Amino acid sequence: ELDHEVVCVHSLRANPSNRSNDLGQEVVRADVRDSGEMAEVLRGVESVFHLAAAVSTKSLDQSRSVNVEGTRTLVRAAADCSNPPSFLQVSSLAAAGASDTPATEQDPCSPISHYGRTKLEAESVLKEFAARLPISIARPPCVFGPGDRNMLGLYGTVRRGWNFVISRSFRYSFIHVQDLVEGLI
Repeated sequence: ELDHEVVCVHSLRANPSNRSNDLGQEVVRADVRDSGEMAEVLRGVESVFHLAAAVSTKSLDQSRSVNVEGTRTLVRAAADCSNPPSFLQVSSLAAAGASDTPATEQDPCSPISHYGRTKLEAESVLKEFAARLPISIARPPCVFGPGDRNMLGLYGTVRRGWNFVISRSFRYSFIHVQDLVEGLI
């Protein structure tokens, strides 16, 4: 348990049935791409955990709107604070792209999806602001846990006692949401 006040910024476009307030934290509805709203939300904030993302979009422009321009708007608002907060960008392993071997920070990135490309672009945006506030970037793999709807198909096949192995050479990386949160904190 943290001894910090937590404020969650919830997208105006997100599903209102999302259970984001189960822990009793304050929830503010705002658009990460709106500089005025972000400046207001960041007033007095000590740390930013930036997790907003458009994961499954139909176009690169849709992904870029939230993942790149939303990040630019948020980090600019943070950098403009009189006492800039620390900024943790939760990117994605998708920014590195697929690899046959475990990746290192020195390996070139080659994302293969709109999501991965725009998460990598967002990381580049942060470099422009690195002299103005402390920035860290985490690239978690696939996250699973309570309320996760993206993995339901896989869970269903495992529950029925079967699952397909598509490739023996391709490896998947997963992390449980509780482990990720502990690592980010």
